[in-house]
Amino acid sequence: MAAWPLLFPQFFPEFARLGNDSLCLLLAGVAWAALLRLLGGQGRWAWALVLGISLGLGLLTKAFFLPIGAGVGLMLALHARRAGFTRTVLGQAAIAAAVALAIGGWWYVSRELQTGSLVGSDEFIRLNHDGGVHRLAGAFSPAGLARGLGVIVGTFVWAIEGSVGIYVLN
Repeated sequence: MAAWPLLFPQFFPEFARLGNDSLCLLLAGVAWAALLRLLGGQGRWAWALVLGISLGLGLLTKAFFLPIGAGVGLMLALHARRAGFTRTVLGQAAIAAAVALAIGGWWYVSRELQTGSLVGSDEFIRLNHDGGVHRLAGAFSPAGLARGLGVIVGTFVWAIEGSVGIYVLN
């Protein structure tokens, strides 16, 4: 994470303002600190609560926290296995998961029930209404995939070039 400002040229302009992305970065940092405390043997119950709260608030902030939550869950499961599935380690993992799901899980359940999309994404909703994944798979082309990947690289290079130009001019 410390290298992100160097790897992503628009890091400071994006995260210098208050918004979903900067809030996600803050909550991910809090979750990481709490997870490290639990994994490092400083596993106080309060850290499990902090972990659950930060993950739950992250889930409410952006769907970006779904894979973060899954990764944290996997790390806690591996930690429990390594620790011999002690009552304390399992209890802390259960507290963190229950708090996270209580804070943020209800929103994803309501999106799935109301829209048919777990994350409530407009793109997924339209995709489901327009024939779903089968129609999308029928429109797949290797050239389109290559173009899409090239656009990612091209816009990243363009952002680096623009950032370097700004620094040079200043």
